Amino acid sequence: MAVLQNPTHTMSPASAGTRREPEGYVTARLRDGTEIRIRHVTGDDQPALLAFMQHLSPDSRRMRFFSPACDLRAAAKWAASADGTDHIGILALDDRSQLLGHAACVRMAGARAEVAIEVDDTHRHQGLATILIAKLAREAEQKQIRHFVAEVLPENHEMLDVFH
Repeated sequence: MAVLQNPTHTMSPASAGTRREPEGYVTARLRDGTEIRIRHVTGDDQPALLAFMQHLSPDSRRMRFFSPACDLRAAAKWAASADGTDHIGILALDDRSQLLGHAACVRMAGARAEVAIEVDDTHRHQGLATILIAKLAREAEQKQIRHFVAEVLPENHEMLDVFH
């Protein structure tokens, strides 16, 4: 389990390469120059979240859910149920509104929340998980969440690097 203290210190908005856009979107640029949009999850996102999770490779599903054979319908329903206060969820989308990543945190107690991130297999190693965790941390801090807790498989070096 990894615990992040002062999660908003992970990355400043300038270093995350983001800029504000109208309609609740924030635009960011990945390492390869691809421009993405980030927005909050809504209940209407459940079908897109399910399709996104179904297209993750078995290894990516295992790293995220600790099993390649998890209940993706339940996971998508949970992800789409973010209330913006005790369960915060954000999405990363490409210019065609295709889902590239999802990050969420759920308040555990007081100023602590469990955090989880999924990134599309084709957009890994581009800084997307780092951008998502930084944006999520800023959102969480506004809700008095100061520490993220994450359960990460020991062999998931990529996610451990993001959290560090």
